[in-house]
Amino acid sequence: MWTCLSVSRWIFLLTLTVVMLFLASEGVDGEIHIKCCKPTRQRKIAIKHCYNQTKRYYCNRPAYKVADKSGKWYCVPPNSSWLKELRDAGLKCPPDISPILRKMFKSL
Repeated sequence: MWTCLSVSRWIFLLTLTVVMLFLASEGVDGEIHIKCCKPTRQRKIAIKHCYNQTKRYYCNRPAYKVADKSGKWYCVPPNSSWLKELRDAGLKCPPDISPILRKMFKSL
C-alpha cells in the first residue's frame, strides 16, 4: 500500500516539474510574449493566414501579420490599401496570439 502511494507522489512531482519547466520556457513572469513585427510589406500577396498585431506594452507598432501560400510570414502596415480591400471582402484577421495558443484554438 505504501509503495503505491509513494509511486503516485513521484508521478505527481514529475508532472508538476514538467509543467513548471514548460511555463518557464514560455516567457518572463509566466506571460506568453508574442514577437513584435515591424510593418514593411507594401506589395499585394496571396494570403493564407492573417493576424492583427495590436499595440501592447512591449510592442507599440500596429500591423497585420500575414502568411502567404508557401507559409512565409510578412508584416503589413494597417493602412495598406490592398489589405483593407481584402478585409472588406471578408478576410478575417483575428488578434495575434502565441503560436502555442493558436494551435490549441485550431484544435477546438
